[in-house]
Amino acid sequence: QEMTNDWMAVLRPLCVPQMVGAPKLQSLKFMKSLHLTIMQATRLPSKIVPSPYCLVSLNQVKVCRTRPKPGPDPVWDEEFILDDIPPDVIMFTITVYNHGKRSKDSEVAEVMVELNTLQNGEEVEEWHPLTGITPVGDWGAVRLRYRYFHDLIMPCEEYNSLKELLLDPSLEAVQALADVSHRDRNPLATSLLRIFSSIQQKWTILWMLVQMQSFSSKFLMTSHKASLPRLQPALCL
Repeated sequence: QEMTNDWMAVLRPLCVPQMVGAPKLQSLKFMKSLHLTIMQATRLPSKIVPSPYCLVSLNQVKVCRTRPKPGPDPVWDEEFILDDIPPDVIMFTITVYNHGKRSKDSEVAEVMVELNTLQNGEEVEEWHPLTGITPVGDWGAVRLRYRYFHDLIMPCEEYNSLKELLLDPSLEAVQALADVSHRDRNPLATSLLRIFSSIQQKWTILWMLVQMQSFSSKFLMTSHKASLPRLQPALCL
């Protein structure tokens, strides 16, 4: 937060209102995404849910699930990246099911999280108490880690200046981003790969990043499999 305030203090005197040629509201887009890790659960009623798994829903639409693990304290540690969430989605739900070997899977308990209660870009890791199929008794808790993003996407031409900075052979802008994006280096690398790939320079940026020693070779290999970028301008570029 202190570094953010320092940057704002430096940049604020250089900013002027951009009224002429301002993008029309129709050309703007808000994009929502959720990076969710279902880590574990505890104190699940073992007689009711011996083989629990979690199902993730956006509003009432089921979107993904974990693998079944033995209760009563299962560890899943499975990550889900939900990009481009529809604008009408207001919450996500984690529903615990029991995997039936000879019968239909049964719903056991759930927890709902409203998106408007989450801070944009802030990673949260905490236990959430579960509400069971009956209101009586302890149904345990589930441990979640998540980051919610609600970003404004402007028309692509608004990012031309940024693109020029990033593509500068000196890579000064890339180095600056690497220095301040410690928690987001994976999506940052993915975004840079997409930008440089658009001009057939993917291997150039890979080699330059290795020389800069800002990213380890292992990280660069995994960045090919990384999620959709969080550096929003790259989505347009």
